[in-house]
Amino acid sequence: MQQCIIAGKLDPFSREPGFNREISPEALTFAVEVVRQIREGGPHFRLMVEMHARFNVASAIRIARALEPFEPFWLEEPVPPENVQETREVQLATHLPVATGERLYTRHDFRNLLEARACRIIQPDIAHVGGITEMRKVATLADAYYVTYCPHSYNGPVTLLAGAHVGTTTPNLLMHEFRSQLQGVLQDTVVGGYTYDPQFVDVPDAHGLGVDLSEHFIQEHRIDPTIWGGGKSVRMQ
Repeated sequence: MQQCIIAGKLDPFSREPGFNREISPEALTFAVEVVRQIREGGPHFRLMVEMHARFNVASAIRIARALEPFEPFWLEEPVPPENVQETREVQLATHLPVATGERLYTRHDFRNLLEARACRIIQPDIAHVGGITEMRKVATLADAYYVTYCPHSYNGPVTLLAGAHVGTTTPNLLMHEFRSQLQGVLQDTVVGGYTYDPQFVDVPDAHGLGVDLSEHFIQEHRIDPTIWGGGKSVRMQ
């Protein structure tokens, strides 16, 4: 019998003015209290803390050490991802796993991250990294470093199921990100329908990815260009 993994992700950090990447004592206290209460309510809940690459190294380390007693499952993007050595410095300062990678675009970017031992979990986004073939290369590369991966997925059914298909072929898949808001969209687009299960993303048996974006679905979800123009008409090229 497979064990149920109960997991969720949140960003507990209040927005503060300025761009110095520091965290104030008040914001840190608030974030720690949020995580503490969640941990009290679910001692076995896999809680991932999203940091949205907002902090500098000093602040990220301060946050990590303050959260360590509550054992978050990972700290996501504690610092901007462009500087691998700074991410590495945060990872070496805490026993909590650092997860990163949604803003990287090739296996060469991930190689630099992995060679530096800058994180314990990678998060390639199949829409960013170049599709199914490149995603599988990234996953295989990570496996050579004994690093697991969790596909970043904040798009729609096509990228979700593409990532899930890759996950069925790679041994180091940790879990797959999933937005519960997609339940209705999956029901409308997956061939044969879709039954939501909070534990699993089921891979369809149909040809290809198993997604059918019908003409009716496309028309129903067409974006009104005036929305992006502040109520004014926008010229379409």
